[in-house]
Formats: sequence, structure tokens, C-alpha cells
Amino acid sequence: MTDEIFGPILPVMTYKNFNEVIKFVNARPKPLASYYMGNKNSANCERLIKETSSGAIVTNDVMMHLASHY
Repeated sequence: MTDEIFGPILPVMTYKNFNEVIKFVNARPKPLASYYMGNKNSANCERLIKETSSGAIVTNDVMMHLASHY
């Protein structure tokens, strides 16, 4: 996960608590995309949007992001 890979690779990371997620994302260069799988109205989803920065944040989907021409 140190180089940009333009291929069919989707890393799946697990964490004990959401604070670890925020720290992990913010400790690295801005990602091209972040994918949140869970309730889009949850506090964790809101935290990901407000406390991190990425090219795009997608909730509960990965293929729609790839299909968008934007």
C-alpha cells in the first residue's frame, strides 16, 4: 500500500475502533478514494467525511464510483 495501483485490488483493513481509522487515513498522503461500508447516517460515516480528506468518499458501494465519469 505504498504505491498507487491501477488494477483490480481493493485492500480491506480492519480496526478495533474508529479512532484508529481516522489516524490511519490522516497519517498518510491524501487517498484518491475512501469507501465506507455501513450506515451512511452513522456517526462514524460523518466522522470519516468531516475528519479526513480524499478525492472521493463512497458509501456502501465500490462499482458506482468506477462507473462515474466525474
